Amino acid sequence: MARLTESLVARTRETWAWVQRTRPFRAFSHFTNVGGSVLTAGMSYQALFAVFAGLWVGFGVFGIVLASRPELLHTLVEQINTFVPGLIGPDGLVHTSLLLETRVLSWTSAIAAGSLIWVMMNWFTGTRRAIRIIFGLEVKQYRNAVLLKLRDLSLAIVFALALVVSAALTLFSSTLTNVVLEWLGWSADSWLLGTIGTLVRYGALYAFDVAVLLAIHRLLAEVRVPWMPLLAGSALGAAALLMLKLLGSVLLGGASRNPLLASFALIIGLLIWFNFICRVLLLTAAWIEAGLDKSVGLPVPVGPMREEELDLSQVATLKHPFGGPPEESPSQKVTPPASP
Repeated sequence: MARLTESLVARTRETWAWVQRTRPFRAFSHFTNVGGSVLTAGMSYQALFAVFAGLWVGFGVFGIVLASRPELLHTLVEQINTFVPGLIGPDGLVHTSLLLETRVLSWTSAIAAGSLIWVMMNWFTGTRRAIRIIFGLEVKQYRNAVLLKLRDLSLAIVFALALVVSAALTLFSSTLTNVVLEWLGWSADSWLLGTIGTLVRYGALYAFDVAVLLAIHRLLAEVRVPWMPLLAGSALGAAALLMLKLLGSVLLGGASRNPLLASFALIIGLLIWFNFICRVLLLTAAWIEAGLDKSVGLPVPVGPMREEELDLSQVATLKHPFGGPPEESPSQKVTPPASP
């Protein structure tokens, strides 16, 4: 019986050691070791304000065009609600009519727009730093701060334009499909055509997410890794984001059903949603890093250290985890008085 127990314990330890060496475990372990949960919380908090700032500025710029094209406006709102469920609409946090209100151009509105753009850029700054932390890269002095802010602003503008262009392409493809079906004499209500349309729609969303993840890692965070591992990791992260979008209403339903959170359930739901999105983003970065470095996320061996294996530098590190106190200069050293 004792031998059987020892065999089971040994096999369990071997299995657990194998699990700890797998890439999913190492990626998640690396995510937690660098404080991924704290980074995710900060990113989701910044994303909440960045989204409202982006809506105000974006609809202020494109409001005139969108107001005259209701079909394009409807498609764009659907696109945004796909990324952030329940954000815009009669039952959402922001009503469409409020976004299309005419804004008077003045110094105060210009200052407000500048402040909101700065708030929106803060999410890009926090995301860039978080991803570089995941990869163990410098986060402060690797490039001029002004150039980094200009890069953040450029990517924010590109992302907003990409949303508008994707909405326009979606509207154009839908109109073209209806024309072709009418010309062929086919019914648009066919289940086969409906299934194909759904697959094409989610395929386009998946491709868009892959492109966004590639841009965030390569352009925003400036992570210089081989293209194939980056593309494979971005494809996996985009699949996780697509699953989140498919299950968005289910994942956010708990907040609205909680009576303690009923008065601000939509805000809580958005925070939860952004937390999921940012967590997937950082886990994608950790997955890529774990694939590039096989030692990332491995458990640190714990055990009694023999005296001959512990040198003086290790003793100083153990006593002073931040490198130890600064050495005293000769002028600062106090010579003890000689004994009489």
